[in-house]
Amino acid sequence: MTCSSSAVNADCASDPSCDFCNEFANGTCRFLQPPRSRVVAETTNFIAMAALGSFVDGYLLLCSKAHVPSMASLSSEDLAELDSLLHDTRTAVEVVYGPTVVFEHGMASSRVVVGGCIVHAHIHLIPVAADVVGFLSRQFETERLSSLSALSTFAGSGYILVSNTVDELVIARNSTHSPSQFLRKYVAEQAGKGDLWDWAAYLGIAEMERTIRTFEDPQSRRSYQLPFR
Repeated sequence: MTCSSSAVNADCASDPSCDFCNEFANGTCRFLQPPRSRVVAETTNFIAMAALGSFVDGYLLLCSKAHVPSMASLSSEDLAELDSLLHDTRTAVEVVYGPTVVFEHGMASSRVVVGGCIVHAHIHLIPVAADVVGFLSRQFETERLSSLSALSTFAGSGYILVSNTVDELVIARNSTHSPSQFLRKYVAEQAGKGDLWDWAAYLGIAEMERTIRTFEDPQSRRSYQLPFR
């Protein structure tokens, strides 16, 4: 099934048992004290926010507002919007923090988990110099994608999407046997933070706070050309 984030329906709109859906509805992150928003950029169908479990400053998650198991579940129009948001946020993060990597654990459905924990489509954007493409390619058969819009052909399949640079997207199909958070663990190790890879054990609140402060005020958003509704 392909969903449009802007088309609210019972299958794609939200899930009351999902932490992301509840946070988007409430507008605040319960892990911050006092609870408040951690959103740094927003478009019609997507949110970019400081990541819970940040082991470095500048770590963002790009999330679909619709409750879908992977970005591949979205329409081609939504994927084009996501591509633009990823470009803008990645550029801003690299200006402040340096080189980034990107990855997504795409789920086949809400019942099949691929290397991640939260079954709500989200992309990791982390300012760490690491070869996630090489790391993934050593473990799975991979192929290159021309753009994020090409993800739609993977709807209904488990996959892992990675990127070392803005002009490189590599994907591994049906990677359903990868350990939980295995890419986070690899990237944390490359950042010299190997003991902080598990977000459930290390929430990274201080890193989140600093990231939010960097991007939250309107002047910073204009300076870094981050979209905000």
